[in-house]
Amino acid sequence: MPQSLFHPTQIHLKQSALVHNYHFLKSKAGSHSEVAAVVKADAYGHGLKAVARILFQEGCRTFCIVSLDEAWGLRQELGRTARIIKLIPSLPGEYTDGVELGLEQVLVNREDRLSWGEFLKKKGQVLPVHLKVDRGMGRLGYPYREFIEDLPFFRDTTLFRVVGVMSHLPASEETPPEKGVKGTGGIYHTSAEIGRFEQVVETVRVILNATPALHIGNSGTALYYPRSCFDMVRTGLALYGADPRGGDPRKAGLEPVMEIKTHLVQVRTLDKGATIGYGRTHHVEQPTRVGVIPVGYADGFFRSFARGGQILVGGQYCKVLGRISMNLTSVDLGRAPAARQGDEAVLLGQQSGAEILAAEIASWGETIPYEVFTSFGRLIPHRVVQP
Repeated sequence: MPQSLFHPTQIHLKQSALVHNYHFLKSKAGSHSEVAAVVKADAYGHGLKAVARILFQEGCRTFCIVSLDEAWGLRQELGRTARIIKLIPSLPGEYTDGVELGLEQVLVNREDRLSWGEFLKKKGQVLPVHLKVDRGMGRLGYPYREFIEDLPFFRDTTLFRVVGVMSHLPASEETPPEKGVKGTGGIYHTSAEIGRFEQVVETVRVILNATPALHIGNSGTALYYPRSCFDMVRTGLALYGADPRGGDPRKAGLEPVMEIKTHLVQVRTLDKGATIGYGRTHHVEQPTRVGVIPVGYADGFFRSFARGGQILVGGQYCKVLGRISMNLTSVDLGRAPAARQGDEAVLLGQQSGAEILAAEIASWGETIPYEVFTSFGRLIPHRVVQP
């Protein structure tokens, strides 16, 4: 598609904010811990190649992805000097490409290890791996006992090179009560989970007689549990300027990276008694100036956002009227009487001192900023902007 085509709706990636967040998270992690950038899902909708290029220029060398397509994109953009960790286990059909792309693979159980082992024996190759142990997430990862039983194999094998041992936290964004939170298997909270991982660390050092990179930390722990930042911390949401606890990101030291701007494609006044949108769910009770933007649920502005949803026009908050359509949304311009067709409208970000944050949008649809970012990022064109 020609780059010169005008797009009425654009995602603006604020380079200065991304750079600030990366260096801020580095300072939180400490000099002993590497900050790895989680750029899966098109860098949380921010644009994989653009984000990776900016972070690489700032010194980031480790990137976490989940698919071969993402890995291919990183290799195209960054070459062979970047370290790429594939967080989701690979299936046999992915093995050859994964090796050719120079990926570090995450192994999650004995079956994973055995399957890769057969492949590596035939190819005569050595695979760099991160061993993932489940210490509370209940999702991917070695069961603890199986992990301990397999460690001597990894110590003695020539098929695998253990470059990392990792786990993942289920509730790092929460502020746990003093006595913990009841969960499956007993009492736990984030501090306890980190403590359990520390036990794993000691066992690994004794059995492997080596010190691979240890990592369990993520955005939430980087901000609120510095004890978790072992040798590496995998940062995603905070890198893009959202507080995992849902608060004002600036109070947490972060700067929002994504802004979404569009334009009014029609402005008119509807008389009392008119209805707006599919299902005629909104009834006009008095003459109302209504604006229409070319954004809808196909672009990530979900139908559920109509509950409490608003955008910025002329620095004023303008409420969504009626149902959100596939490509169009109607808004009340009563607070922006000077608005005209073609004027800028902001779905996410700042305008004339007013601001809409990802956490606020998420609250309209009873979802989370992760889903907001990744959903908006699918179809809307991206552009990197300077301050």
